[in-house]
Amino acid sequence: MVTGTGAGYLYNAGVDDFTLTKQVLTAPLIGYRGPLTAGPQGKYYAVGGTFLNSSLTPVQGSTNGLSPAGRPVAAVAAVTANQVALFTTPVRGSPASTVTDAGLVELYDPSTGTPAGSSGSLEGPASVVIGTNGVNQFARTLAIDPSTSTAYALTATGLSIVTLGQSAVSAAGKPSINPGGVVNLADYTPGLATGGLLTIFGKNLGALQTAQPPLPTVLGGTCVTLNNVPIPLELSSAGQINAQIPVTLAPGRYPLVLRSIANQAESAALTITIAKYAPAVLMNGTQAAILHADGNYVSAGDPAVRDEKLTLYATGFGVTHGAAVTTGAAVPDSPAAVTDTIQVYFGNPNLKQSQMIVNSSTLLPGFVGIDRVGITVPGFHTKGANLPVTLKIGGVSSSVTGPDVPLVTTN
Repeated sequence: MVTGTGAGYLYNAGVDDFTLTKQVLTAPLIGYRGPLTAGPQGKYYAVGGTFLNSSLTPVQGSTNGLSPAGRPVAAVAAVTANQVALFTTPVRGSPASTVTDAGLVELYDPSTGTPAGSSGSLEGPASVVIGTNGVNQFARTLAIDPSTSTAYALTATGLSIVTLGQSAVSAAGKPSINPGGVVNLADYTPGLATGGLLTIFGKNLGALQTAQPPLPTVLGGTCVTLNNVPIPLELSSAGQINAQIPVTLAPGRYPLVLRSIANQAESAALTITIAKYAPAVLMNGTQAAILHADGNYVSAGDPAVRDEKLTLYATGFGVTHGAAVTTGAAVPDSPAAVTDTIQVYFGNPNLKQSQMIVNSSTLLPGFVGIDRVGITVPGFHTKGANLPVTLKIGGVSSSVTGPDVPLVTTN
């Protein structure tokens, strides 16, 4: 065993006592604290990326548990008498750092430190190391089957299986994201906000499957990570994925990667921008999701009229207040998850008569990432067919130039 200060203790079951104690790691101890393995018959020991001989003397690798390449070691397992496996993660200077990979299973000779190859994992461990911080990690989260050259690692969404030395999937079979293919689910414009819904368009994205809350992070054989953290999915298919942006993710620029579990392949990382607000009216084809009290859409044949109460559905209003909202989980009925102040306009937002009366603005109970706005059409209002609908929150306005512009008709 190894303590949090880097002292190693060798236990002898024959005498039921610790028979040897040495300082095996030196300060500063960063990364993961706890990954530990023993070679066959105690020929060697590995504490993260620090390799010890049978008498607990460090002989190869780092002095503080990092891998020989300087990467945090989340798990370690003996493979043979002459080979040890490390499950390493990329170095992250801050939570917003762009990462180059999800994690690697690296092979080394513990007596010489010579690398013997590596294979990529589709996702990293449940705990992420940031900067020089340390994370306590259970010692045994990696196992190797030498007969099949297979690694089994406990990772973010459960269990990852990595074939060591597996040949790369052909470019034609890899998942890929279309240029500009990560958009707001509501109106397919680029704006994305914390807690909102997004759509990914591309190729080889996964099998056709849908999910209900609580949303899984693996669907249709596919996992999507945003800044190396799996996000909940509600639709997967070969050309489209719908997902939620975590409610705890701060505004910033983050890498998004699509990972095919079935093909053991991943897309190139695409950096996307997450804003505090990105309001967008939900669309049903070309029909804006604005409904009368009877549940029918407001349309040219059934327009909105003065003093009428309507319900508008949208996404991208950002962090809410009141109810505790969990990423991927259905919004509770009570208390309400209230959004920041929202303004709604039917027509030119520069005209006073275009502004609707907003009665309420909350997340829709029982659903994920959908905002529900209760509005009343004032007596003094703009009348006409196909008026553009504009939402405004925190100084950010929804788009009226996207591929499906929300329109409404009023009398």
